[in-house]
Amino acid sequence: MTTVLFVPSVQGHQVQRVKALADRLRAREPGVTVEIAPDAGALELLKKHKLQFGPAVVIDGRLEFVGVPHLRLLLDRIAISRKRAEQGMPPTAQYEVFERAAGSRVVSLVDRPAAAPAPKEAPPPVLPAPPAPVVPKPPAPLAATPEKKVPAQK
Repeated sequence: MTTVLFVPSVQGHQVQRVKALADRLRAREPGVTVEIAPDAGALELLKKHKLQFGPAVVIDGRLEFVGVPHLRLLLDRIAISRKRAEQGMPPTAQYEVFERAAGSRVVSLVDRPAAAPAPKEAPPPVLPAPPAPVVPKPPAPLAATPEKKVPAQK
């Protein structure tokens, strides 16, 4: 059986919204155990999940949301949690949720790795030797040209 635990904020933020979501979840999913942590135990639960503030949602002992999610997102996460529990899959397995008919959610395992494998390290490319620098040729010396005699002016 799936257990959803709402951890309220220690400052009292969004308490009414958390209670309203818990009531809507109880009405929508009667097979789910819905609990709201008491104010005295909220701080210890937040510290357990390495949080400094709330609200938060814990599904089957695993922190799933920080803040108050929409009901549809919460229902999808509950469906994933159920599928994970019945198949014995690790929490890191990727799942896809789609709606087959109104109100029924189907969860399927996505067949792809969680992360792309690291590329193998290729040897550094071998670069060809740089071409020899082109040295410009000095200009050819000017040939001696005979001087023209300029006629003297009278």
